This record gives sequence, structure tokens and C-alpha cells, in this order.
Amino acid sequence: MGYLIRSRIKLMAIVRITYNGQMSCRLCGVVLSPINKCNAHIFPSSLLKLLAPGEYGSIKIVGTEMDRAKRTPIGSYDCNILCATCDNKVGIYDGYSRRFMENSVLVPHPSGAGWTIDNVDQHKLKMFCISYLWRASITNLSEFKAVSLGTVHEERMRQMILNDNSGGVNDYTVSLQKFSNDDGNFGGILLLARTRLVGLNVYEGYLPHGYKFWVKVDSRNEDKLSAISVGAAEPLFVGDRGNFHTSVEKTIIVRTAMRSK
Repeated sequence: MGYLIRSRIKLMAIVRITYNGQMSCRLCGVVLSPINKCNAHIFPSSLLKLLAPGEYGSIKIVGTEMDRAKRTPIGSYDCNILCATCDNKVGIYDGYSRRFMENSVLVPHPSGAGWTIDNVDQHKLKMFCISYLWRASITNLSEFKAVSLGTVHEERMRQMILNDNSGGVNDYTVSLQKFSNDDGNFGGILLLARTRLVGLNVYEGYLPHGYKFWVKVDSRNEDKLSAISVGAAEPLFVGDRGNFHTSVEKTIIVRTAMRSK
């Protein structure tokens, strides 16, 4: 089993930047051509390799709203959203996210509520979460139809990515958690979906090694959430999500996989 999808909202219209009827890069606006087009991964292929090294090349996506599993040997990619230059730009964030998950040393927090991690490039980590969410919103791939930011949030995130600006703690606040079981068995991951956290609209996403994140997509703020968010303080705080094997996430993964066989 590779990675899995949970859909909660319907697909909304996605407006692409065009010039004289031609498709353009959604980040910089350059007209896409056979020379500069690329297969831009929505969920980075490097993280798929980290998720299931032995299964890379035979990944499947299953979902509650899919009639059958979708074979995506090297993950989900879209050749109509980014030019190669911009794909390499967001690839910097993707590459850092992998190094973060591979190399981070978790130190138990005195409160018992999670861990701290030193020497984290919190700017790049936040930009990875934002760019992943943005890519999922601008693509027409069916497995990401649960993500629809709308034109206002898409444009704000585009500007942040284009200018390499992660903003302040209240700008698309990103919070991080991790499952606590140390057996390395997390089954798969759920794709991005919209939900609510402390009364705010957020998107939740899952990553290899049991990590989970939320991105706030709401004009309102919550001080307690912002205070422990990515970029708020050093060292980085990572909340304890509990044991994966007794989590609602595992139940969803198992149930969805069984229905999609």
C-alpha cells in the first residue's frame, strides 16, 4: 500500500493563467512549452521513496470516493502547472522536508505533550507545507479534489512561494505533530483534506515517519496555536499525536484500502 486519499469537499473551478490561449506556469506566468514543461509532483517523489522504499514504482492511490485503486507508479504529477524552473524552486522545499524527516532528533518536551527539535530551518519547512497545499489546490488531478483554496488564498500562497516569504506566525499558520509509536509502521499516508482545528478552518496533511501537519486557512487567529507553530520559536515544537495503531487515521486507511480492492 502506498498512499491514500480522504475527500471531504467537492472540486471547485480552477482558473489557469493563460496567454493567447496557451497554458502558463501557475507560479511565474511564463508560457509553458515542450522546452520548459515538466512533470511537477504534487506530493514529492522523494517523500514517496521515504514512505515505502520497497514499493516505489508500484504506488497505488485508494480513496473513499474512487471506484477502484489508481495506479501511480511514481506518484501524482501534473505537467500543466509549473515550468521546470519553478518546479526546481519548490523542489528546494521538498528536498529540505525529506532531510528534516530523515535526520531530526526528537527531544522529549518537559510537558510530556511532544518533542522539540533543534537546528530546524523552519522557514523551509513551513514553505514546504504551504507549497504542497498550493500545488494540490491548483492541479486538476482527481485524487486532490478535496483541496480547493479558492482564488484569494491561491494567489496569496503563490506570492509567498514566488517571493520565498513564509510570512509571520499568523500567516497560514503551520503546526506539526507526530505519531509516537517507534516501530516505524505507519501503513500509508492520507492525502490533504479540509477540517477544523480549535474552531478554525485548516487543511491537514500527512508525511512519512508518522508526521502530520495543519495549515490554517482562516482570517481568524488562535494565539495558543500560533505560539507552538512552525517559525514561532526555537527549538521547533512537535506535538504528540499518540500511537498510530490505535488512531482514527489507521482505521480510515485500513477501511479505505479494503473497500478499494
